[in-house]
Amino acid sequence: MEPLWASLLALDGRVSEEVTDLRCQVLTDAMHAVSSWWVKGPLFVAVALIADLVAARAARRWVPLGMFATLGSVLLASFASTWAKGVFDRARPPLSDVGISAITVLPRSASFPSGHATTAFAAAAALAVMRPSLRWWAFGLAAAVAFSRVYLGVHFAGDVLAGALLGGATGAALGLLARRIGNVAPSPAV
Repeated sequence: MEPLWASLLALDGRVSEEVTDLRCQVLTDAMHAVSSWWVKGPLFVAVALIADLVAARAARRWVPLGMFATLGSVLLASFASTWAKGVFDRARPPLSDVGISAITVLPRSASFPSGHATTAFAAAAALAVMRPSLRWWAFGLAAAVAFSRVYLGVHFAGDVLAGALLGGATGAALGLLARRIGNVAPSPAV
């Protein structure tokens, strides 16, 4: 099992180095914007609230289930990510791989799993369950957030993959729970 694990970690490092080789000023500016704190959760919650308002007007009722599911997913995923970071305690790429440098402030927390990817995918999954017409936008933005963390050199590719899986499962579960509690079907897909 150890040789397999060592091979996976080596592959993770190589993939992460390849991503950082894509750096150019325009992409760097975009990745800094996508990696901002307000994108990984608050933007999704705001979109869910707006979608709830539109749906409430059409259905003549007001229950912001999508917003609550999305917000709850972000909070639960953030907690789960923080807990996992304490358990795994993986060093950030610049601290453990000389081939990767960070081009943003290097967080002091552990690297695995990516909190940005975890919360972004949690929000995207909850929003996608509640409002399927927004799923492509939500998952596209979540993927951009996850990619930005590798591009900026603060996470390995495996960190964001684990975060995406953890967050996606969290968001989908809370979205399905919110639908069941509200006894509502998702809004129609576009």
